[in-house]
This record gives sequence, structure tokens and C-alpha cells, in this order.
Amino acid sequence: MPNNDPVNQMTTIEVIADFVCPWCYLGIHRLRQAVEIAGEIRRFQVNFKPFELDPLAPAEGRNHLEHLSRKFGGRSAVDSVHDQLTALGKAEGLPIRFDLVEKSPNTFQAHRLAWFSSRYGLQQDLVWGLLQAYFSGGRDIGDRKELIRIGAETGMPVPEVEEFLSGSGGKKEVREMEQEAHDRGIPGVPAFILQGKWLVRGAQPVKKFLEIFEQVAPGPGSGMEREWEKDPQNKNGYA
Repeated sequence: MPNNDPVNQMTTIEVIADFVCPWCYLGIHRLRQAVEIAGEIRRFQVNFKPFELDPLAPAEGRNHLEHLSRKFGGRSAVDSVHDQLTALGKAEGLPIRFDLVEKSPNTFQAHRLAWFSSRYGLQQDLVWGLLQAYFSGGRDIGDRKELIRIGAETGMPVPEVEEFLSGSGGKKEVREMEQEAHDRGIPGVPAFILQGKWLVRGAQPVKKFLEIFEQVAPGPGSGMEREWEKDPQNKNGYA
């Protein structure tokens, strides 16, 4: 008979996100909480996959408020979204400091570093460190020196990070993963794929993630067979 004990089952989660997406910050924060709660009875394997909301951003980045004002049709619209997200974060103990954010950076190098961090078993820590650095600290995660510092704070060896970012490693792999997300029909982030087939879109509440963990099939599959309704507050494509 099959073993249905959740303790002995591995739940795989692919997190598709961008580091300048505040809904990704909120969604991953909620996922982390849900995994911690459910971790008492389940095992999880979480992998991060890249998605660039602004792949044409210049290497030096864009002015944050000017860029978003053009995107949303004015400063008042941007302020409204920021106020909403700040309030949501505050209610969940997650500081979101848009007042500190000056740039909307190009995130390709950050995605390369996230890919590289898996070599050291530090991908989840690095991804969370990048999100915190940007949304809670206003740091420029498009800047090479800043990426090296964040990598070091996460526990990655500085010489190796410097050498990696100076080369071309991970570029092909990141582009392939980004294309895979588009091929899967994922238009915006955050998106979460469980067991290789269950698609969850948006910054779902912790309770919803826990419910989904109970519903997903115990083994990996192919194709995305079901999509939970995305969070209506998640506008996607924020950046």
C-alpha cells in the first residue's frame, strides 16, 4: 500500500519571482511562514526561479518613482499602491520601506547570483536577503558591489562571488529558466508551482498555502493541472 504519511512525503515548490516585485516579497514571506508551520508534519524542497518584470531596464537602473509614475499614470496612483502594500506588510510584521527605495534596478545580475547561491545550499537565504535588502533597506540590488556584500552577508565566499559576477556563469541558465516560465504561460509574479504541476498565483495568505499543501498530489507530475485563484489585491507586473 502507498505510504500517505505526510512526514515521509516531499513537497516541492518552485517559486517564480522578481526581486523588485513587492507582491513577491509579501508572497514569499507568507510562504515561508506556511512552510514553517507545516514543516512539523511535512518535508519541503523549495527552489527559486527567475522572472524579470523589467528585462529592458538599463544596467544602472531607473529612477524608482519616475518609472512607476509612468507605468501607473501618475504619482498619486503610485502612492496609493505603496500605502496599500506598506499597510499589508506592517500588519504581518514585514517592513516595506518605499521611502528608502531610490532605484528600480535591472535584476538580471541578482538572478544570476541567486542561481549561483544554490551551489552553496544558500539559495533560500540569498533570495530572502535580496528582497529584504531592497524593500526593507532600499539597497541597490543592481549594483555589483552591493550584490557581493549581500552574498557575503548570506554566507557566500566573497572571492568566489566576485569571480562569478565578473564572468558569464549562469547567464545561459537564467535566460533558459525565464523562457521556461513564459512557455508555461506565467504572465506575472509571484507564482508558485507545487509538485511540478499545481500552479498558485499571487501573494496567497498563509492559511490558503496551508490548505493547498493539504490538497496537492504527493508526487511530481507534468503539466499544470489546476490554478488557484490569484489574490485579487495582486496587480502583477508592479515593477
